[in-house]
Amino acid sequence: MKKTEYEAAQMVRRMENMLAEQRAAQEASQETAELPLGEGATTKQRAKRWWHVCAIAIVLVMLLIALPIVKTAHLSTGATWFSFVWIGFALLVLGAHLYRLLGVDEEAERHLQRIRREKLRRLEEHVLKRVERKQTQKKHVT
Repeated sequence: MKKTEYEAAQMVRRMENMLAEQRAAQEASQETAELPLGEGATTKQRAKRWWHVCAIAIVLVMLLIALPIVKTAHLSTGATWFSFVWIGFALLVLGAHLYRLLGVDEEAERHLQRIRREKLRRLEEHVLKRVERKQTQKKHVT
């Protein structure tokens, strides 16, 4: 084989390996994405769920401790404003963990998976066209 043919064959093999890895990762993510977090969920999914539950509990405990301490009599003091900002951030963290725990963004995940599948399909088409072009060039040369 000539050097360019050898390089083209190597490139095709690398692209095929990359496509196979992407397909395997995509299939694995589809299988785990369709499972509920109850039975059949992976250990990683359960750990994430447990982390969100613990974080929500910690934030609630912090809020229960902080709310009685907040003094709203003097709104002009820096300490009072700091308390309000701190409570706001705690509520923001609480909302973020509830958002992930309740799975509100599952539709966005499905949309991203569709985009990834389309990109993979286009990449496959591109690689196949390049392989066909190389093969037709090879036939014309010989």
